[in-house]
Amino acid sequence: MVQLWVLPEHPDTTAGHRCYRPEQGYLTRVYGGPVDQKATFDSHTLIDVGLLEPGQTVSATGLCLAYLVQGAGQFNDTPVGVGDLVSGKELVFSASATTQLVLVHLAQPAGTVTGSRGINVGA
Repeated sequence: MVQLWVLPEHPDTTAGHRCYRPEQGYLTRVYGGPVDQKATFDSHTLIDVGLLEPGQTVSATGLCLAYLVQGAGQFNDTPVGVGDLVSGKELVFSASATTQLVLVHLAQPAGTVTGSRGINVGA
């Protein structure tokens, strides 16, 4: 389980909370997106949680920050493990073990997952 606390992008926004159940093999959007959707709190900052299987790859473009909660793999061909924090403009993560990943980014579209599954938005 990962618990994230995020201040609203707009100061006049009412505080709230949401609970998500990410699925294995997917990235799940847990924060951010346009104002006209209700699956997540709207924001230009996007947060996705990935529960990845060995062999799956996640890529993100634009400024991004990734935190490896559990598992192992490689970011842009550099080995990483539990507790590693990585930032960059173009990130590609390849899971070598069952992995939980938090991806924070500003650019849309969201990160993509290659492998057996895809992306859930606010699932």
